[in-house]
Amino acid sequence: MEHLLVSSAWRRSLGLLRIGFAAGYLALGWVEPVPAAALAAASLYGLGGAWVIYTGSLYTSLALGLLLGADLAMFLVSALWPPGSHGVYLNLSWFGFIQIAVVLFHQRGQVLLAAAAAVAAILAAPSANWHGSGAFFLGTTVLAGLACWQKQQLVERVFSVSRQSVLHKTEASRARQEERERIASDFHDGPLQAFMSVQMRLEVVRKLLLKNPDSGLKELTGLQDLLQAQVAELRAFLRSMRPAEMDSSELMAALSRLTGAFQKETGISVTFSGTPAVDALPPEAASEILQIVREALHNVRKHAKATSVSVGVEFTDGHLQISIHDNGEGFPFCGTFHLEELELLRMGPGSIKRRARSLSAEMVVESAPGKGSGLLIRIPQ
Repeated sequence: MEHLLVSSAWRRSLGLLRIGFAAGYLALGWVEPVPAAALAAASLYGLGGAWVIYTGSLYTSLALGLLLGADLAMFLVSALWPPGSHGVYLNLSWFGFIQIAVVLFHQRGQVLLAAAAAVAAILAAPSANWHGSGAFFLGTTVLAGLACWQKQQLVERVFSVSRQSVLHKTEASRARQEERERIASDFHDGPLQAFMSVQMRLEVVRKLLLKNPDSGLKELTGLQDLLQAQVAELRAFLRSMRPAEMDSSELMAALSRLTGAFQKETGISVTFSGTPAVDALPPEAASEILQIVREALHNVRKHAKATSVSVGVEFTDGHLQISIHDNGEGFPFCGTFHLEELELLRMGPGSIKRRARSLSAEMVVESAPGKGSGLLIRIPQ
């Protein structure tokens, strides 16, 4: 799979180098005595390089293995029948090219294969021209091996990041689906029900206005109050949907503004207590914390029928602790449940549970039906 990361420009460049080596061998072969079979092999090798450039799709695992075999075979041919005194330079360059191709498209095992080809060339074609070339072959092989090892580390890292990216995309898709379901549920239980009620009451108002105008006007006033309350709820819901980006220094101020606005809009008494942030929080974590408090207050407004709620934020024992308590009707269940138990029993606020998991936080829900509920979240720092 490593060859898939090599750009087409590198592939074309290596194809051109193959043609160049073949042309150089043929040019020297016309000047110095070289067997016709060796010249024919060089010609075929050059044509193969041109074909590889023309059909880039040949860069598959099987084709790369065949190309390496052709490179090594041509290297041995040139070593056995070097074209004159300049042939050694051609052969040394050729071996360097082979190791570059191995580093780009193969793994460490092919480095040793190329080194074995160099040893075979030295043994099969002893010549004074090879004097001192052993150090070059050894050094090139060691460098190619190190480069292959480093490349393998990078490739594994790239594929690991790619897998993580796929997992994150899957998690994001699941989170978006959960958010859509939550929004659909909120609209069904809130605005949709209210609009259906408005529709029915409008029909009642129409009939009353025909029979008893005073009663009809009274009903119309009540209907207007209902619509104003629904507009306020929709505004609060839209505010809860807005993204909030901030750092830890802004978190306490944002929470204070949030609880103050909640009290003004709902008439529910809110007590907020927060200590200054002693440890820096990433902006994403601060935004998630604000959203958790916002959704918890939205649930209090929508379901709890509470008259007071307290929100506390403090740093303790290396954790950021968020507590929210109200004196409303509580959850349908009774007792204290941790996040794992809530997941197993499929109880508790789903979106808040998801956000707690994303922060690797502990979460505890306390409920006493008719006496209120509490939410405690501890986020590690």
